[in-house]
Amino acid sequence: MRLLKSSGNYLKKNAARNLAIGFLCLGIFLVLLVTSIDVLPLYIDAGRYSTARGTALGLLIAGWYYFLLLQYRKFRAGIIGEQKVTKTLSAALSNEYSMFNDVTLESMASGNIDHIVVGLQEYS
Repeated sequence: MRLLKSSGNYLKKNAARNLAIGFLCLGIFLVLLVTSIDVLPLYIDAGRYSTARGTALGLLIAGWYYFLLLQYRKFRAGIIGEQKVTKTLSAALSNEYSMFNDVTLESMASGNIDHIVVGLQEYS
């Protein structure tokens, strides 16, 4: 099978973005956590802002969970799935077939078509 158009970068860009945001949330969370423990030398007394600090810690851990554990894993699974489909179709089909990956049509508001396989049929 001939591969006429390879996969695009949509899934890879989104996976990388969510990975970066997830690690940023985790990093800020750890800094706030370390500065919140009063027995550590990096402790910063927040005074009346301790409730806000606790809220920020909760939001940051929720952001880490959402971006890293939910979104990143979803996009990563999509990348692996598209690779498996391309590999399986390439191994199963002869050179009479052509495949286009990651096709976007003008009429589509968002999204794309992952794979289009075109084959020739001979008439007798």
